[in-house]
Amino acid sequence: MDILTVNTGSSNVKYALFKNGSKVHSGRVDRIGTSSSFVLENSRIENVKAKTFSQAAGIIAKKFDSPDVISYRVVYAKGLNEPILLPSSVIDRIRQGINIAPLHNPPVLEVIKVLKRSFPKAKH
Repeated sequence: MDILTVNTGSSNVKYALFKNGSKVHSGRVDRIGTSSSFVLENSRIENVKAKTFSQAAGIIAKKFDSPDVISYRVVYAKGLNEPILLPSSVIDRIRQGINIAPLHNPPVLEVIKVLKRSFPKAKH
């Protein structure tokens, strides 16, 4: 089973791919929203255009074939405090938490939207 983990911050997105419980790939898209955005993987830096978190998520999506599961770190989703799948009702709860986590929830919503579209068969 391939599990892609995604941790969206206020200016970066970190990601890792696990195969059967072992990490096989990791990296980050950093300085999102600036003219100096880059991807860092295995001590190698690649300059990229990531003016938005949607663009950063698109860069990440191109790196992977078809993960079975995509796991996201979410700072706050109203009324939730444990791992859960992301149907539209949970997306709405994340949206309701924007006032609690204004630097993190809007970017993670962008990333979720792009990765759900890029990997429709994965569990999110």
